[in-house]
Amino acid sequence: MLSDPLLISVVTPFYNVAPYLREAIESVLHQTYTCWEFLLADDGSTDGSSEIVREYEKKYPGKIRYLCHPGCEHRGTVATRLLAVKNAGSGYIAFLDADDCWYQGKLAFQMDIIKRYPQASMICGATEYWYSWAGDQKQDEIIAVGGIQNELMLPPKAALELYPLGKGAAPCLGSMVLKKEAAMQYENLDLHFSGKYQLYEDQAFLIKIYLSGSIFISSEVWDKYRQRPDSNMHSLTGRGYYDEVRYYFLIWLRNYLKENEIKDPFIGRKLKGALLPYQSPLWYKIKRKLKLTI
Repeated sequence: MLSDPLLISVVTPFYNVAPYLREAIESVLHQTYTCWEFLLADDGSTDGSSEIVREYEKKYPGKIRYLCHPGCEHRGTVATRLLAVKNAGSGYIAFLDADDCWYQGKLAFQMDIIKRYPQASMICGATEYWYSWAGDQKQDEIIAVGGIQNELMLPPKAALELYPLGKGAAPCLGSMVLKKEAAMQYENLDLHFSGKYQLYEDQAFLIKIYLSGSIFISSEVWDKYRQRPDSNMHSLTGRGYYDEVRYYFLIWLRNYLKENEIKDPFIGRKLKGALLPYQSPLWYKIKRKLKLTI
C-alpha cells in the first residue's frame, strides 16, 4: 500500500549493534521533516539490539516498526535490508545503517529536491566520514560524490563517472533517498554478494540504478558514516580480499549487462579497462607505463 505521497520510509537493517543503535534511531526521531515511518529489520541479533528496537516501537507506535526473518534467522545485510524495503508503505526509501547518523535537516532537504525533481530515481549527497566518535585523532572528513553536482544526471552517465567503473567517489547509503522501485534493485543480490563478496554488495546495487535511472547528486552533507575498525568492510579489506572481490564483481557485471542486453559502448569500454589488470596484467602495466588510455 502506498499511502501519503509525502511519506518517506526509513530502512535500517541491524545485527548486533547495540552500542550504536540508539544514536541512529534518535537521529531519525530528531528530523525536522516528520512525515516518515521507520522500519528496523533484525538480522538475528543476540546482543540486546532487538530489545532496544522493541522499546522504541512500543514508545512510538505507528511510526517505528520492528521486522525480522522467520525464526529471527541471520540472513545477511542484503536480505535484511530488502525485507524492510518490501514492507515499506511509501514510494520513497531512505537508508540508514544502524551504526550511522543523520543530520536533523536531512529528510527536509531531500523532500524539497524530490518536489523539484520527481523524475529522479535516487537523490544522494556528500558524506561525513566520522572518526571523532571514538576520540580518534584522525579528523572527520567530508567526501563529496563524484560527478555533476546539484543537477539531474541521466543514465548511464553515473556509471561512467562514479566508482566502481569511474574515478568519482560513490555515494554512501546513508546519504540516499530512492524511489521504492529503485530500492528493489537489491532483490537477488544476496545470491551473489554474501560472505567476503558482501564487500561489493552496495556497488552492485548502485550500478544497477546508475544504468537504469536518473540521479541527483547534491553537494550538501546530510549523514555521518561511523568509521569502525571492527566493521565488516574494514575487516574484509584488511584481510586482503579487495582485488579478489573486485574481480568477482566485474565478472558479475559483465554477465548482468549481457543478461539484460545492455550494450552501451562506453560502459563496455569502461568494463574492459577495469578487467584488464586482472585478465592481462602485463599488457596493463605496459599501457600504464606508456600512459596509454585504459
